[in-house]
Amino acid sequence: MVKLKIGSIVFLGVLGISLSSGVFAKSLDNSKSSDEWVGYGEAFGVLSFNGTETWNTGSVTNEEWNGSQFGLSGHAGRHINDVMSIQIDASAQNARVIYNSTRANDTWTYIGSAFHGTFHLSDTFYFGPLVSIGQMNYSLTSTSGYATLGLEAIYDSGDYRLYLQTGQVMAVSGIEASHDVRDIYAMFLATYYLNPNLALSGTAGFDRYTSDDQNNWYNPTIETRFGVRLDYKPETMPFTIFATLSAWQWGGDYASGASTFKGGSDYFYLGLALPLGPKSIKEMHQRVGLIDFNPMYGQFNY
Repeated sequence: MVKLKIGSIVFLGVLGISLSSGVFAKSLDNSKSSDEWVGYGEAFGVLSFNGTETWNTGSVTNEEWNGSQFGLSGHAGRHINDVMSIQIDASAQNARVIYNSTRANDTWTYIGSAFHGTFHLSDTFYFGPLVSIGQMNYSLTSTSGYATLGLEAIYDSGDYRLYLQTGQVMAVSGIEASHDVRDIYAMFLATYYLNPNLALSGTAGFDRYTSDDQNNWYNPTIETRFGVRLDYKPETMPFTIFATLSAWQWGGDYASGASTFKGGSDYFYLGLALPLGPKSIKEMHQRVGLIDFNPMYGQFNY
């Protein structure tokens, strides 16, 4: 089954590249020369976050926790010509969860890499496929690998930017692959530029997690997330500063509906980004502004 999933992902990726080549060939004669690679790296963290979860198994049980989270990411992009650009990403994140009970503490590690190919229908609108792979490690004892196929579209008016991404995450290795875990998601990001070096963003996301084990897994789980982010680049400094406040809510059934659960967690991220090429936040978003938002191993600092 794992081989079949990987084969399907490769087939769809090749199909997308083939279609892209047709668009690229039609406009090659009229295109500009390609840009140089540009990019940025960032580091971010949550010094403390809080969460709760409530179970109803006939009697009500509450679980509370707090913890910390840190991450690094790198992004590089290039405009191939007037109608096509590409971007690659890599990220690594670590979270430490401390429970306010006798439950053992957890450590979660997420790593991922992504490829974005976008087609520019105009100066303001572009869209394209997203392909990524990643891994989630739970308390250094359980590791599962994933692959994501998605589509994304961006409208950039200059004063504001609208970004929509949707896709499906599929487990391809580890215990989650043996239970055919899938997660369908959508994420929307809206950004308003108060000036080229000051941007205010809002996010809204949704995902639905399922597996084929009806008796012992959270199935299905519905999750929502909302956030507000501020990016600022000091005039005389080479780096940008950002802060994000986000809230996640989830709920669903466990053990074929024998119990239900709901929970939530709040995060306040602080971080620094170092642009390599772009001179402003607006230019950085225009030239290398795509993110892998998948909820399993994607970037969470939005």
